[in-house]
Amino acid sequence: MKLNHVFHDASVNFRKISIKTWVVGILLGLASTMVIYAFAYTIREVFRVMSFSFVRIPEILSDQDRWWSNLLFASLSLVFGNGIMVNFLLSKPQKVFSRRNLKRSRILTDQIFLSFNFAYWALRMGFMLGASLMTFLTFEQISVFLKVSLLLPLVFFLDSWKTISQVLGRKGYKWMGGHSLFLVMLSLILCKWEVINYNKIDKQMLYLNPIVELPQSFYYEEDHFIDGSLELQFKIVYDENGEVIIQNTMGTRFTLEEVTAEVLAFKSRTRSELIPFTSVTISANRHIDLHYIKSLEAQVIWAGIHRFNYELGEDNYQYQLFDRKFIRKRSYKEMEGIKFSQNQPHIPPLFDESSIQYTDTLQIYLSKTHYLFNNTPVQREKLVAILKPFINSETLIQYKCEKDVSYQNYIDVLSAHYKAAFQLREQKQTVFKQHRYDKSNAYKEEQEKLRTIYPLLIDEFFITSDNK
Repeated sequence: MKLNHVFHDASVNFRKISIKTWVVGILLGLASTMVIYAFAYTIREVFRVMSFSFVRIPEILSDQDRWWSNLLFASLSLVFGNGIMVNFLLSKPQKVFSRRNLKRSRILTDQIFLSFNFAYWALRMGFMLGASLMTFLTFEQISVFLKVSLLLPLVFFLDSWKTISQVLGRKGYKWMGGHSLFLVMLSLILCKWEVINYNKIDKQMLYLNPIVELPQSFYYEEDHFIDGSLELQFKIVYDENGEVIIQNTMGTRFTLEEVTAEVLAFKSRTRSELIPFTSVTISANRHIDLHYIKSLEAQVIWAGIHRFNYELGEDNYQYQLFDRKFIRKRSYKEMEGIKFSQNQPHIPPLFDESSIQYTDTLQIYLSKTHYLFNNTPVQREKLVAILKPFINSETLIQYKCEKDVSYQNYIDVLSAHYKAAFQLREQKQTVFKQHRYDKSNAYKEEQEKLRTIYPLLIDEFFITSDNK
């Protein structure tokens, strides 16, 4: 019994710890907490910037989501910092004949950042949370995810107290309750600390690639039809002052007069045999006047590129992270009613639209507020049904546009026209694709025949004093 008394001591007395040790331990815990919090905060911002560089869409956290994310980082940091503090308080040099304290050893083991008995599932959960946070960072469900994630610091906290509560007995639960409330208060204070000026990062990302409120459409094609190496993209959006700006994917801004030079520079970097397959993607705000879009197209056509991809969107712009949608269109002449001055020589198109023969014309009137067909107002949902009977090889469909018509109104009519034509072709189709990249000769030949029967004969012009 005497030998056991010398070498075994089941008690832990926090009162024997000196004030100096307490002060150093608390400062060490707070410093560790701030370092861990700053590290987690920085990692989140790094992932935001990295993701922006990959998909070219800024990831802007709302104030609410940012607060919940900061609270998660703060609580985890405080639990880890608290463990480092307790470890420091109870760790001291051991002599050969010192009394062995099993419970103190167990407490120290519980406070280790990742002990062996805890590391396996904690690392698995950490990887899962990290991957989920990086993948779903911009989705609306992130708020729910962050709230549920607050259970993780609670688990860490309870795990660190499982032996301390046994040592303190019944009083341990009171100490644990008070300690938990104190950590919650510190978490609420720490989560207000913004380590990095995120407003400056958000502003820079939005400047380099602003979020575009893309038009919605009846019809679309997926982006696997577009070769990214032969694609030149322009964004047309409103800047912070409400002015219309043109911007490429590198964040460089242009005036309308500078677009032609940019297109010619792009063509100079492209192999000559691939130039006919080069396309220009237009990502424009749905509320911008169509006149501005067509003015840009005129500059591109003048430079000798005639393939255009109108990028389409959904109500939630975040779908663009995974799926891009387009309407592809070829234009061989600038829209009538567009006036611009150009010093560069005009590059003639490979195809002359005047060679198209037709015997009848159909006019659709587009204004900022409504569509007119035979001087009768038409609802947007009925455009497909109205256009379908007139899609044939003998009828030219003219878009007669007011100067202030919006880009969205134009896309409404154009997409309805495309959808009506493709529905007619599908009714006659007998050869189908086996997969999305199937381009068999039989399929190509039938599609060429169907395009001849149901062509997209479109003429566009703005209403002026000369063509009213």
